[in-house]
Amino acid sequence: MKKRNILEEPTEKLVRQYVKKHNNKEKYRNEDEALAQLFKKFPKNEKMKDIILKVTVVNNMYNTNIFATYQMAEHIRSLDIDEKLRSKCPEVVEDIANLDAGGKKRRHYSFATKYCHNHDSENYPIYDKYVDKMLWEYHNNKKQNGFCRFHRNELKNYGRLKEILNNFREYYGLTQFSLKEIDNFLWGYGKELFGTTMN
Repeated sequence: MKKRNILEEPTEKLVRQYVKKHNNKEKYRNEDEALAQLFKKFPKNEKMKDIILKVTVVNNMYNTNIFATYQMAEHIRSLDIDEKLRSKCPEVVEDIANLDAGGKKRRHYSFATKYCHNHDSENYPIYDKYVDKMLWEYHNNKKQNGFCRFHRNELKNYGRLKEILNNFREYYGLTQFSLKEIDNFLWGYGKELFGTTMN
C-alpha cells in the first residue's frame, strides 16, 4: 500500500513552488502558450471550423476523452455562448457539459471548464480529478480546520466550485494568486500526492 503523504498548508511559498515548477516545465509552458495563441486567434464560437479546432486541441491536450468531437463542436455552436462568456456567466459551463450525441446523454464537465478557461482563465477555473481531490483533502484536514464547508458533489456544480476556490484563496491568504495559478498549484501538488510525479 502506498504511504500517504502529509498534506502541507498551502502557504504563499508552497504555492509559488508549484506555480514555478509548472511554468518551468517546457511541455506545460508550450501547451499553455499554444492554447492561448489558438483562442486569441479564434475567440468566437460561431464558425464550425474554429470550434472544431478548439474542441480537438483542448480535448487532446487535457485528455478529456471526448470521442464525439464534431458533435461537441456542433453543440457549442448551437448554444451561442459568446455573450455568456463575455458576461462571465458560470452557467455556460453546464450548457457545454451536457451533450446529447446520437441519443446518448453525457456530461463532459471537466472538458467544459477547460474550454471556458481557455477563453477567460481568470473567470473560469478548471475542474479535474486533482483539483477535486485536493479541495476535498483540505476540506477534511483536521489540522487545518477546513477552509469551507461543502459536500464533495458540490465541486461538480460550477458556480459552487468557483465559490469554494475563492474561499480557499481567501482562507489561506492567497489572494495575490490568480485562479489559474491556484489551479496549477492544486493540480501539480495533487498529482505528486495522489498520482504520478509531474513529467
